[in-house]
Amino acid sequence: MATLVENRLARDFESLRPRLRADLRFSIQEHGGERVCLIEDPVAAQFHRVGIREFLFIHALDGRRSIAEILANLARSRKPDGLSEQDARQILAWLRQQSLLVVNSAQVGAAKSVQDAGLTKVARPLSLRVPLAHPDRFFTRVVPGLRWAMGWAGFAVWLVVLSAAAIKISMDWPRFSAGYDGFLSRG
Repeated sequence: MATLVENRLARDFESLRPRLRADLRFSIQEHGGERVCLIEDPVAAQFHRVGIREFLFIHALDGRRSIAEILANLARSRKPDGLSEQDARQILAWLRQQSLLVVNSAQVGAAKSVQDAGLTKVARPLSLRVPLAHPDRFFTRVVPGLRWAMGWAGFAVWLVVLSAAAIKISMDWPRFSAGYDGFLSRG
């Protein structure tokens, strides 16, 4: 009886047609000598980093193809490092946990069966990310006004400030160096 239920749950899982939210942005980057994909969630102001093989699976979630079709296509195109069904379950659980999937009412029954089958049992992170700001908007507004600082004019201002600081320190050198006696000594 248990294998019959497991077979039905596997069939329900493979027939799911999940779809990513349309507002997500993807970018391929180098991190630690390895290519990764950065997923930007503008609604939650969060960024998620995934591997390339996970990205290929996630990016294929268009709502038209089933999980079985996506896994079969990935297995044909990337033979050595394809995803297993268990990997796909964990990725989908993570996507749902991060609210990156669109839930269709027609799929709620099948998704509930998969959830009951242990799809949501994923390890909890040991750290918590708290988004402090969205820096892109700030820098987009600030760059036109500060563009001069990145050219020769900015270099000249930096050189004047640096020279003024060096002159001030040299004039008060005994007082400046008194607090650091023995700071750089060997003992």
